[in-house]
Formats: sequence, C-alpha cells, structure tokens
Amino acid sequence: MLYLSKLDDREIDPVIEEEREALRVELWRGEQSHLRIVEVLYKGEVIFTGTRKDVCRKCKKANRTMSDLLHYGNEDKQGRTYRYKDWFQSFEEEVDYD
Repeated sequence: MLYLSKLDDREIDPVIEEEREALRVELWRGEQSHLRIVEVLYKGEVIFTGTRKDVCRKCKKANRTMSDLLHYGNEDKQGRTYRYKDWFQSFEEEVDYD
C-alpha cells in the first residue's frame, strides 16, 4: 500500500493522462460557455450538434434565451429541446480501453 501511494498516477493507470486532458478541456469549456457542445433535439432525435454559439446562430436564439432553455430543459416554440453534450460520452468514443 505504501508502495502504491508513492507512485505517480500515470504509473498506476496509463489512461489517467487522457482522462485528465478530457477533464481539463471540459473545465475550460465551462469557463467559456460559448464553446461548449450543444445538441438540439426534435421529437427525441438529435437534429443538430455544434458549439453553443453556432446553435444560437442557426436556431436564431438570443444568448439569454439559450441559457434559459439549456438550464430548464423546456421546449421552444418550434418544439425543439436543447442540452449540453455529455463530455464523458464523447470521451468514451475516442478512447479504447482494451
């Protein structure tokens, strides 16, 4: 146990570096919310995916309106729902654990 406590995390789990990088990118996106990835759903299916800034422009929504739609999860007048894309889901697609 003492031996493991002295090891660097990267020596214990080689995937930890990739996980840290994904977390760092996500935290950076959280500070710059216009760069976070947003999914637009219509009748349960994703019809558009892009940065928050792109989604605002394409769907013709103001920043404040988009914030409210993302926060509360309500539909807009056209019946579309907006949500942030889960960073862990996109991370799993890129990393092969085998």
